[in-house]
Amino acid sequence: MSPRKYGTDSWGTWERDETNLPFYELVPHRVPLGLPPLRHVLGTGRLSLLADHHGVMQCFTYEPGFACCFGVPGPGFCSGLYLRLAASGSDSAALFPVDACRAESALMRWGVGYVRYQDEIEPKPGWRVRVVLDVLAPVDETFFLVSLRLENRTAEKLELRLQLLADISPAPVAAMQQRRPVFLKEGLAVFGDLHPRIGDFFLAGDSAWKSGATSSTLSLTAELAVEPEKDCSASALMGFSPRCSVDWLRGKLGAHTPESVRAKWAELSGRRRVRTPELWMQEECLWDAGQTLAFRSVVRESLPAVVCPGGGAAFGLGMVPERQWPAPATRDILLLSLPFCGSAPDQALANLRAVSVCQSANGRVPEGVADSGKADVDAARDRSDLELWYLVAWAQYLQANPDPKVLDGMCPFANGPEAPLLEHVRLAYQWIRDEIRQGPHGLLRILAGDWNGYLSRVGAGGKGESVLNSVLACYATTTLIEVLRRRDHVRLAEEMTAWAQELRLAVGEAFDGKQFRRAYTDAGRPVGSLVEDRVFVDVQAWAVLAKCGTARQREMALNTVQETCGAGPAVTVMSRPYPAPPPDDVSDQVLPPGDGCNAGVSVPVAAWFVWALASEGRTEPALREWERLAVRRRAGESGELSAAVVAGLPFCASGFAGRRVGGWALDELRSGLWLPSAQAVAWQEFVLHRITA
Repeated sequence: MSPRKYGTDSWGTWERDETNLPFYELVPHRVPLGLPPLRHVLGTGRLSLLADHHGVMQCFTYEPGFACCFGVPGPGFCSGLYLRLAASGSDSAALFPVDACRAESALMRWGVGYVRYQDEIEPKPGWRVRVVLDVLAPVDETFFLVSLRLENRTAEKLELRLQLLADISPAPVAAMQQRRPVFLKEGLAVFGDLHPRIGDFFLAGDSAWKSGATSSTLSLTAELAVEPEKDCSASALMGFSPRCSVDWLRGKLGAHTPESVRAKWAELSGRRRVRTPELWMQEECLWDAGQTLAFRSVVRESLPAVVCPGGGAAFGLGMVPERQWPAPATRDILLLSLPFCGSAPDQALANLRAVSVCQSANGRVPEGVADSGKADVDAARDRSDLELWYLVAWAQYLQANPDPKVLDGMCPFANGPEAPLLEHVRLAYQWIRDEIRQGPHGLLRILAGDWNGYLSRVGAGGKGESVLNSVLACYATTTLIEVLRRRDHVRLAEEMTAWAQELRLAVGEAFDGKQFRRAYTDAGRPVGSLVEDRVFVDVQAWAVLAKCGTARQREMALNTVQETCGAGPAVTVMSRPYPAPPPDDVSDQVLPPGDGCNAGVSVPVAAWFVWALASEGRTEPALREWERLAVRRRAGESGELSAAVVAGLPFCASGFAGRRVGGWALDELRSGLWLPSAQAVAWQEFVLHRITA
C-alpha cells in the first residue's frame, strides 16, 4: 500500500518506477466480472497498442490513412502478443498473460510508455515460474520492444519451451494483402507486403530464436534451461516497416533496451513538470501527460504525429471489419492542441498543421482528417464550431509562442495549392463570418450543434444561435487582431475588430440575471436561461476567458456554476438534465439524465471552468475544483471505481444517474465496448499550470 495521498483505490495502487515516473498497478482479479475490458494505451507515434486487464493486446496504426487494426477479434485470434510456456517435450502449455490475469497474484502495471504483466505460473505441476512481460513504446518508431524475464522459483533445474507469438489477423480493408508472403530466418518472422503504406509486419529477436508462421500468427521459439532460483531474459521487436530488412531489424533490436525507452519517456515527461502544492498532484500530472502522449499517431503522410482523441470511433474496434475505420475528428485534434501550446509547442503545431492540410480553399474545416470539405452549409446536418476551434487553437498557440513568423509557413489546402498558414487562418475567419454568420440576436448561428452536439435541434432550421460560438470567436480574435496589427495587416485587423465588437455586444445582451444564456432556438426561445432554470458551464467558462460582459457579470457567472453544478465528481455540463426524450427544439438524441452532455460530467468542460477560475485570480476554488477533476482523487474516493476506468472516461455519469455516478455512461455499459479517450487525461496538467503559474 502506498502511504501517499490518494495512493490506492478499489482495484490498484499508485507507485513510482526506476525512472521516478508514476505508474498504476492494477490487480486484475479485483475487477468485477462482466465489465468491459480495461485498456491501457501505448503509442510510439507510429504504432499503437491497447493492452487490457484480460491480457489481450491489439495493435493498430493510422499509417494507411485510416485506422488499421492488426488484431481483429474472431476465430483464430488470441492476442496481438502473448507467450506460450511449457515443459520441454510437453504438449500442454500455459498462455501468458491471457491465462494468468484472473489469478490473485497477477498484476498489470500501467506505466508511462509501457505496460507490464506479471504473475507466477505452473508450466508443469510443481514447477513455479515467475513471468514478467513488459511491452514498451520506443518514441517515433514503428514497433514495440518486448522484454521478458523468467524466474525459476523451484529448487530444481527447469527445461522449458518458450514461444513468443503475435496474432495479427488484419482486417480485410482496401489494399490490405490477405494472402501474405512469409519470410523466416533465425530470430526473424515476417509477413511481407501487408499494405503499400505499411510494408511488412514482423516479430524479431536474436538468432537464438527459431522462427515460425501460420496463416495469421508469427512465432519465435526457444528451448531454455533455468537453474534453481535463477532467471533468464530476452527481448524482441514487434511492428511494421515499409523498409524492413535483416540488417535494419538487427540494428533496431541492438539500439533499443528497456532502460533506453523508459529514459526517453522520462525525458519527455520531465519537460512538463509542474510546481504543485502536493506530491500526488505532480504525480497525477506526470502520468496524465505521459498517457496523453501515448495517443500520438501519424494521420497524414509526411506530417508529424498528432495527439489523437482515441475512443471507440477513432480506434475503430468493434466495427464491421470490411469497412475502413474512420480517421480522427478534427474537432478533437484541435481541442487536444490547446494543452500542449505552452509545454510542448511542437506537438501543438503538429496538431494544427494536420487540420490545416484538411481545410478547403474556401476556409471550411471538415469533420474528419480524411473527409473532404463541402461547399455548402446544411443547417439540419452540419455543426458550426470547427472553424472556431481552429481560430481558438491558433490564438492559444500564438499567446504561448508570440513569434508570428510561424504563420509564414506554407501549407496546402485539401483542394488547392500551398498558402501561408496566415491565409488558412484568414479564410477560416471569413467562413465563420460569411457562412456560419450571425443570427437575429447578433450571435453566431448554431446549426445542427456546436461543441455540444447534444444541442442538435436548437438551430436545425438555420436561425438558432450559439452564445458559446460567439464567445469562442471573441476569445480567438483578441490575440489574432494583435498578431495582424504587428504584421501590418491593418485592414483585416480593423475588420475583425469591428466584427468582434458586434459579437461582444450581443454576448453582453445574452447575460440573464446571473448567467450567460447558452443559445437561442430557431423560434427565438432562450436555452440555458433563468426562466428555463438551467445553467450551462461551457459558456460561462469561455465567456470569462474571453473577457465578455462586465467584470461583475463574469464574477456572477462563475458563482452561479459553483452554486448549481455540483452534482458530479466534478462540475456537470449543466445544472440539471433534460428529460429523456428531450424537448423537440433542443435535441434529437435520447441521453439518460446524468449521462454525457445531458448533465453528466465532461472532463474538458470541467477543465475550462477551472481555467476560468484561475484566470480571474480565484486560486483556492480553482485548486479545489482541480482536485475534483484529478484521476487519482476521483478513483480513490469513489469506493467502487479504479483509475483504470476513470483515466479513460472523457465523460462520466453524474449524481443525476444514480449509482453510476463517476462511472460509464449507460450506452457504453450496454455495448460492452469501451475504449479510452485522450480527452480524459489531457487537461489536468494544463489547467494546474494555469493555477500555479
